Amino acid sequence: MIEITTTSGPGRIRVVDNGSGMSAEEVERSWLRIGFSGKTANKKTKGGRRVTGEKGVGRLSADRLGSNLRMRTVREGERPLEVRVCWDDFDVDDRALEEVSVEFDEPSAVDLPSRSGPALSGTELTITGLRQVWGIADLDALERELAILVPPFEEARTDFEIELQSDIPGAPNGTVTPLFLHSALLDMKASFDGAEFEWAIRRREDDPEGGQREASGKLPWDQLIQRIGRWRSREHAKPSLGRVALRLLFYPRRQSLVAGTSFSLSELREFLDSNAGVRIYRDNIRVRPYGDPGSSEGDWLRLGDRKARDPAGPSRLDFKVSPTQIVGAILIGRDQNPDLRDSASREGLVQNDAFSLLRDVVLGAITLLEVEYHKTFSTSNQRATVLRPSEQMRRLRGDLDSLRDELTSISAVPMKEKVRFAEAIDEVAFVGVRLEEASAALKDLVSQTTVFRGLASVGIAAAVFAHETQAAIDQVTGSLQVARASLEERSSHDLAKREIGKAIKYASQVAAWGAFALARVRRDKRTRRKLDLRTLVESIVEDLRPALEASEIRVDILPSENLIVRTFAMDVESILLNLLTNAFTACQQAEGRRVIEVALEKGALGGRESFRVCVADSGPGVALDLLDRVWDPLFSTKVGNRKRPTGTGLGLSIVQSIVDDLGGRRSVDSQTNLGGARFCVELPAF
Repeated sequence: MIEITTTSGPGRIRVVDNGSGMSAEEVERSWLRIGFSGKTANKKTKGGRRVTGEKGVGRLSADRLGSNLRMRTVREGERPLEVRVCWDDFDVDDRALEEVSVEFDEPSAVDLPSRSGPALSGTELTITGLRQVWGIADLDALERELAILVPPFEEARTDFEIELQSDIPGAPNGTVTPLFLHSALLDMKASFDGAEFEWAIRRREDDPEGGQREASGKLPWDQLIQRIGRWRSREHAKPSLGRVALRLLFYPRRQSLVAGTSFSLSELREFLDSNAGVRIYRDNIRVRPYGDPGSSEGDWLRLGDRKARDPAGPSRLDFKVSPTQIVGAILIGRDQNPDLRDSASREGLVQNDAFSLLRDVVLGAITLLEVEYHKTFSTSNQRATVLRPSEQMRRLRGDLDSLRDELTSISAVPMKEKVRFAEAIDEVAFVGVRLEEASAALKDLVSQTTVFRGLASVGIAAAVFAHETQAAIDQVTGSLQVARASLEERSSHDLAKREIGKAIKYASQVAAWGAFALARVRRDKRTRRKLDLRTLVESIVEDLRPALEASEIRVDILPSENLIVRTFAMDVESILLNLLTNAFTACQQAEGRRVIEVALEKGALGGRESFRVCVADSGPGVALDLLDRVWDPLFSTKVGNRKRPTGTGLGLSIVQSIVDDLGGRRSVDSQTNLGGARFCVELPAF
């Protein structure tokens, strides 16, 4: 417990705790040595909390507050000790530091906090000669700062409380506690133990919009996020993050949220303006600047950028929270997470892989929170049936033909209206002609869309397989350099020949990729025509096999009968290419075998013959709560070593657009025979 007391008049600030206190030796050898801290060796308080202040410079802040400091401290079972420092004595020109005296004394006692029982040890700091006059506004600001110094959640407070006292009328007094904690619409508690993510979301009981009151679940870490980049290799398959606890409170900032409470919407917004953000607490002490609205690193999760890229409302599956709607605490410990270290400037944490993974885990938790909020606005997660543009045009043309026939069949038309009636029939016929023109333009647009989807799919695949392509280019360069050096030295022409041969081999891989990309957008693939589906699938798989095998991924095409279908070759290729690149990323997270299986099947869709393309992988699978979101534009759980997500979130949405245009259907199952996910797309065969 800590008590902070301020007084009016001459002015005094007193800070006292019932902690471990210091011995005379610790004061002389540690506390009085600037830049030294014994906390690097003694890492726990008597209450078991992890200590902070390992840099050993925090005591200098007393000079900012006042000119005189009196420190009283007592170790349990030892005699009290008092130290007095006049900071102004140090501010003298041409005076050596060792010439400044520090007074020692042995007081009879130290007045320690005793609310939770007699305190046998602790430290008291009294600052006088204040640099400024403290008023109510200053103390209000101090209370706000103290309210976020420690976590505003009971999980992190344990035995650590702050009591603020003042004799200034109207100034804050009492235990510092945060406001509005119980008014959040959604309250998420979660934990990550380095392998599994466990979560529970509770909805406010008196929420006027109702909805499911509680949801919970467990996820393997690799279903919550998909790491790529360095994580391609098996030696980096496991996360470098230890135990983390999370608490996220969601406030939609709307009038209904404050219904039945004692505060107004404006007060709630004022609270969020000051407290919104996801803060990090290490050993229950705040780590700045994370969560500070005014800091460039305050929005360390980039929730603002995320919302700006996709500002969908809560009725949409791709809804994203705003950084001003979340109040959160991330609780970590030095001992459980030694890789989360202070930066050299003491401002924040080192931006290493452990910090990157921490960010990814928190973003995964926020994604689950968004899915739960969306459920309030949708009674079903099933995608509504949308008529294809060509079908809408066909129906409209039929309606116009029916209208024209009905008008023509009417014979009992008054003489004075016959001219206008004939003009109406001509107008309907004219609209029909314009509709035919629009239909032709629509066909051109559909053809262009098909090309764009094909190009986008190739681009996505190029980004996914860029690592393998770059590796081949590096091999070409290295082999040619070795060959040139060998020829210049005339030491071994055989070595030069071998290296040139290797260069040709790797160069052909790069050239094959270029040929593969160009072949995907040929004009004959943009029109509906008959094609041998198995031959088409085999050609794509063979083109990608070198890149897949470079990551130790085996790809198998399961046995099937020959399927002759009439469809758009480019759309089938886009579907398969996106499903294969998706499976490629998933397999890279597998610690054991890495396998992709492609299956072709016959089916029946709406009374018509159909064909189905399925791609299964041995990756971590897809979390049940995210099964519907994976098809939405810009949604991705892929992340790299830097702060921003690396997935485009377009691959599966392209598949969805093809399904919508061609009147097909799609599905995804998790935990298949391979242990991962199985994506299937079914389209009409004719």
